[in-house]
Amino acid sequence: MFGEFLRQFKYDHTTEGKEPFQKLLALGKYGYIGAVVSASYDLCVARPTPNRIEGFIRGGKHFLVWIGATSAFTLAVLALTNIRKKDDPWNYFYGTLAAGGVVYSLIPKGGTVGLITGYAALGAALYKYQLLQGYKPEKLKYVHTSMAFNFDKSPDVRYTKPDYSFYVK
Repeated sequence: MFGEFLRQFKYDHTTEGKEPFQKLLALGKYGYIGAVVSASYDLCVARPTPNRIEGFIRGGKHFLVWIGATSAFTLAVLALTNIRKKDDPWNYFYGTLAAGGVVYSLIPKGGTVGLITGYAALGAALYKYQLLQGYKPEKLKYVHTSMAFNFDKSPDVRYTKPDYSFYVK
C-alpha cells in the first residue's frame, strides 16, 4: 500500500525548478533503497553488531546519510534553477557537490567521499547534458527470475562414505 503511494512520485527532469515535494519523495525512494543496501551490507558483512541496539543506531546513520544526500541534491538543483533562471548541467554538478558535502559531514572520510563526489558530479552533469540534447533513457525492464533452493534436510545419498578404506592397516 505504501509502495503504491510512492510509485506515483517521479523525478521528472523536464520540470526543473518546480514541484519540490514530488521530487524530494521521488529521490527519497532511491535514497531509501541505497540506505537499505548499504546498511544491510555494513551490519551483516562488514561489521556485524553484537546487539540490536547498536545495529539500529548504525543502520539509522545510513538512512540519515542517504536521505540527507538525496534531499540536498534535490533542494540545491531546485534553488539553482530558480535563482539562475536556466536549466543546464551546472545545476546538477553543484547539486551533486552539495550532496557530497552532506555525506562528508556525516561520514568524514575525506579522500574517498571527495573522489566519489567528484566523479558523481561529472557524471550528473554529463547525464543532464545528454538529457538536454534529446537523449531518452531506457525504461527499466522487469525480468522475472526464479532460483531453486533445496531446503530438504535429508542426507544426500550420492555423497555417502563407502564401507571400505583405501588404506591398508
